[in-house]
Amino acid sequence: ISQSLPPDRISQNLPPDRISQSLPPDRSSQSLPSDRISQSLPPDRSSQSLPPDGISQSLPPAMIVSVPPVFVVRPRNQVVAVGRTVTFQCEATGNPQPAIFWQREGSQNLLFSYQPPQPSSRVSVSQTGDLTITDAERSDMGYYSCQALNIAGSVITKALLEVTDVVSDRPPPVVRQGPTNQTVSVDGTVVLSCLATGNPTPTILWRKDGVLLGDTGMYTCIASTPSGEASWKAYLEVQEFGVPVQPARPTDPNLIPSAPFKPEVTDVTRTSVTLSWKPNLTGATPTSYIIEAFSWQTLAEHVKTELYVLKGLKASAVYLFLVRAANAYGLSDPSPITDTVKTQDIPPTSQGVDHRQIQRELGEVVIHLHNPTILSSSSVRVQWTVEQQSQYIQGYKVMYRASPEGQQRSDWAVFEVRTPGEDSTVVPQLRKGVTYEFKVRPFFNEFQGTDSEVKIAKTLEEAPSAAPRGVTVTESADNGTAIVVSWQPPPEEEQNGVVQQYKIWCLGNESRYHINRTVDGSTFSLLIPSLAPGIRYSVEVAASTGAGPGVKSEVTFFQIGEWRRTLACISLHPAEAHRAVTEGVVDPENTLDVVKQPAFIAGIGAACWIILMVFSIWLYRQRKKRSGLSTNYAGIRKGIAAASCPALNPPPLPKPSPYPNLLLLSSGTLLSARPNRRQIKPSKWTNLFGFSELQEEQSRNPHKRR
Repeated sequence: ISQSLPPDRISQNLPPDRISQSLPPDRSSQSLPSDRISQSLPPDRSSQSLPPDGISQSLPPAMIVSVPPVFVVRPRNQVVAVGRTVTFQCEATGNPQPAIFWQREGSQNLLFSYQPPQPSSRVSVSQTGDLTITDAERSDMGYYSCQALNIAGSVITKALLEVTDVVSDRPPPVVRQGPTNQTVSVDGTVVLSCLATGNPTPTILWRKDGVLLGDTGMYTCIASTPSGEASWKAYLEVQEFGVPVQPARPTDPNLIPSAPFKPEVTDVTRTSVTLSWKPNLTGATPTSYIIEAFSWQTLAEHVKTELYVLKGLKASAVYLFLVRAANAYGLSDPSPITDTVKTQDIPPTSQGVDHRQIQRELGEVVIHLHNPTILSSSSVRVQWTVEQQSQYIQGYKVMYRASPEGQQRSDWAVFEVRTPGEDSTVVPQLRKGVTYEFKVRPFFNEFQGTDSEVKIAKTLEEAPSAAPRGVTVTESADNGTAIVVSWQPPPEEEQNGVVQQYKIWCLGNESRYHINRTVDGSTFSLLIPSLAPGIRYSVEVAASTGAGPGVKSEVTFFQIGEWRRTLACISLHPAEAHRAVTEGVVDPENTLDVVKQPAFIAGIGAACWIILMVFSIWLYRQRKKRSGLSTNYAGIRKGIAAASCPALNPPPLPKPSPYPNLLLLSSGTLLSARPNRRQIKPSKWTNLFGFSELQEEQSRNPHKRR
């Protein structure tokens, strides 16, 4: 056999200058060893011989060391807005340099890099192999395959194009600051504010449902643009007359944290992404963060770190995220929205396998779930046994949800175990002191098997991490020395268990005035009686679970006012004052506490000194003038303090006074309600001090007026 490679094949592989330089002259007449021939030619041609000139022309060294193509740059999945331009990059290397062409999945058309662009086509391939689609339409969605080919082989890869309106350069609107839950009294005024941003400026609408007392209900602020909608809800409660209402406190903007910087997305998987961000230190210090995903639903709250893994996302789904900072005074504005994120695709089902067979075998898998093991207040170990294994078990879905007693159950959350050989896992980030339901389900790609039985476990309780809300202190309407302390439970997510008790501390400025009370977890108010007037008290309230009391509320100070009831001694008859004491008009115990106050003692001392000085001056003038008192005189003398009213220390009861028109006020002032124009006999006049000197003076000068 003298067959050799034809000249046309030689010209297709290498240029003429490379053909003449392929072998040195001293090797141009050498023949190839038999083992080299058997490796280079197919079996049916392994015994063929080649002439020396054929060797030098048809088997240059470049052909012997051919390298299959290898991708240097692979295209990635992309999301583009309608009408925008998107480019898929694809680069490969090999020997010889491979040719790159593109093909849309389901289409027979091939797009090569050396093809000139068509005027009417929106799709083109550059010289470097990049695929560009201009003026994207929804019909362009799908997979695009990039293939690299040379004489040594070929490789192929593909990427998904999704055309949508949700993109980072024109995102949906965001509610910056929404309304807050409030409680107002009937006929009160309430303001619900809603501030939203977007491009173009969003339209604000309000919706309200429910009519408990006219305006009571859930109010929804809706911001809408052509890119989508965002909403924020607040509940307004209208209380009946007489029910204490805590007014909404205006928040100082300087006390609220500033918006965090733009979050970064890393480690994207089928069902999770990792978010990281930096806090903005120009505002108040944040204590936690809230993560939202479009359409701005809260995915995580009370996040304490600047790095967080969001789990339980949908595969092959597009997401946008933002972060808000929070502290005790409120929420910050939202952070800038992240770039568009698309979770990984669900791997295609193995080729050549009947889908019905996969589903049938998964349905026959029986899983027995063991009782969960409580590890801490926020984690539980779940363990199971698989009775009948299947080659189509790709992993397990551990499903769990909170199951509070007497409340509606939430949706199942999913924690995936992607190792078929595993039979246990630890479910983290659970709520403290909450009862959960668990079950396990096998899966293979998008196919899912039968659930195991449901098991229940309760995480360990901790002391509440938040104080009771809305603590108010009001004076009792029925008792002037009693107060009513009212409060609302801490936020449910921070109760860390079942609130069994509320502890109330009412502390005076001395230990003998301290009062501590405990009520059950279903009580939200307490009457504290018998408080001492003039004492400054402080009130604190804390919720208590099985792990003990939690954070106390802010201190509320108050002071019972002075005794409000005026002591009135009708006429000068001391029996009336005595009756006021005996019948309860005056509380001697409370009066004693008032008398012991330093301010009261100093005031009494000053009053006595003034009375003594006035009396001395009066007595001096009387002796000097030797003038009598007029029989029509009804004088006003001031300033007999405790001695002027015997209510505090009743003396022996004298005979009734012959002058019932005189009224002694609580201040000790003697008044004449109706002067008697007739002459009063001196023998029947006795002053309040019991002196008889006035009688003698009047007897000597009965007609002289002062």
